[in-house]
Amino acid sequence: MDGSILGDASLSLQRMLEAAVKIAFPTVSVSLESPKAARPADPGEAVVSLWLHRVARQGDVLNLPPRRLGPDRMEAPRLPVDLHYLATPLGADPITRQRLLGVVLQAMHANPMLGADRLEPALPAAGIGALRLHLEPHTTEELARLWHALHEPYELCAAYLVDFVLLPAGAEPLPASPVTDRRTRYAAAEPLGS
Repeated sequence: MDGSILGDASLSLQRMLEAAVKIAFPTVSVSLESPKAARPADPGEAVVSLWLHRVARQGDVLNLPPRRLGPDRMEAPRLPVDLHYLATPLGADPITRQRLLGVVLQAMHANPMLGADRLEPALPAAGIGALRLHLEPHTTEELARLWHALHEPYELCAAYLVDFVLLPAGAEPLPASPVTDRRTRYAAAEPLGS
């Protein structure tokens, strides 16, 4: 299994968002390009950029136990990552961009979790049953730094977090002993320093 599931997560979000946007704006598409690359050539046209700008390790679940693939094999440990997206309406006039962002916010709020039936097929096959979406609070300064890095003027935008995606290790399954004893054992804890 390869790391292509990051792209599959983006495609799943793009498909959901484009379906919502096209209800109100039939000619508007959702691009996975950065706002700089997605900007329409004709200023009268509009597009929504849904740009994955950052991938960060999710430390809180780094030690999840590996999945058992069979009686004598375990999956190599997966890497839990958070995906950070920037949703930016581009082109057209300021009111159209504001309306587009409102549609994006509504769609993301109405779909805080994309279940397996709405994901690209590779995600459930990799053990990812859902994508959870959160509006990510950023200060104007944090967003301004992001736009500065793009060498673009600041645009109206919203930041979203998809947590957490388990990226397959890309390694062969590990040999594992089968479970032969289901009994649970307890013992008294010894005080430290005894």
